[in-house]
Amino acid sequence: MLSRSKLVVSLAGSAAVLVALAGCSSGPSATAGPDAGPDEDAVNVGLNALSENGDDGDGAGAGSGLSQADIDAELRAQIAAMEASLAGGDAGTSATADSPDLGVGLSQMAAGDASAGNETTQDDSADSQAEASVSPEQQLAELTADLGSALRAKAEASQQPFADALLAVLLSPADIDDAALAAAWGEVLSPSELETAAAMRGLLADLRTGGGDARAASQALRRIADELDTALGVRIATAELCSEVLGFGQYAKIPGGLFLAGQPNPVLVYAEVERFAHEAASEGGVGHSVRLSKELRLYHAADGRLAWRQPAQRVRETSRNFRRDFYLVTRVDLPRTLTVGSYELRVTIRDEVGGTMDEINVPLGVVADRSAMTSALDR
Repeated sequence: MLSRSKLVVSLAGSAAVLVALAGCSSGPSATAGPDAGPDEDAVNVGLNALSENGDDGDGAGAGSGLSQADIDAELRAQIAAMEASLAGGDAGTSATADSPDLGVGLSQMAAGDASAGNETTQDDSADSQAEASVSPEQQLAELTADLGSALRAKAEASQQPFADALLAVLLSPADIDDAALAAAWGEVLSPSELETAAAMRGLLADLRTGGGDARAASQALRRIADELDTALGVRIATAELCSEVLGFGQYAKIPGGLFLAGQPNPVLVYAEVERFAHEAASEGGVGHSVRLSKELRLYHAADGRLAWRQPAQRVRETSRNFRRDFYLVTRVDLPRTLTVGSYELRVTIRDEVGGTMDEINVPLGVVADRSAMTSALDR
């Protein structure tokens, strides 16, 4: 048997429908059809009566609707009528054959709600299982790929693409080599920018595998610095005219770079070199080799005419470790035929391994006598 509490809940949930029907009905439009049961006739009669009362009240007409008191009275009347009908039937059934099967209807409504809830729960569970089946590594790979694509699009549209391109390169898969990297970014970045991006990518890989060890990080940073220096090409850091050289950075400069005309003038041309490349030692040797060449040319400062030249001299040195410093010393005898005046000694050094070169000019002067030299030094 349908309990009073369930019946009240069902009827209370229909209150809004009764309000709408009562407000819109007038007279015969609220009558039941020929197939309506006795309970439905009673409900419709009550609604018609309430509608007619709405017309008789204060002359507001059918459009004025029902008051809350009218709705409550109608609900109480329906509850009482349905309880009386249910009480007179068999205890094992919830309605007579001539009345609507309220229990079945409510059960179907409840079952429908439960089914909809179960479907929602099943959908949510399926989504959760699908998300759970994707590993954190897969999620990270997908997010990284999406971010890399966005950064590439931004870099391609930018006048200064390096910053975005560098982030995209650092996010690229670890199994992509430098050749593939150059093919992918060659149209966006310059060769120098590609070298920098590749070096930074290597640094990130070294730091990742180093596990946070400070020594490993230091070595990785030094290696990347060497790679970037090599990419930039050989550089002459210092060039001096000297009377004595004891070692790297240990030399005595010729004052003012001045020499006397008409006599032999021996001089040591000292040059410090950096950013040079290395190669594996040849012929079964152990370590790394550096191969450089040094050429000297002397020009008149006034018109740039060549006054003297020493052909390139090649130097090869091998050490067990990469060299951090390198210097070249060349002893030359300036010709006594040089006339008085100002000159520039051009020092050219080529890196035979890296295929790069650098030049630097060193001022040089030739004076007539020592008094002229002393006077020039005092100025």
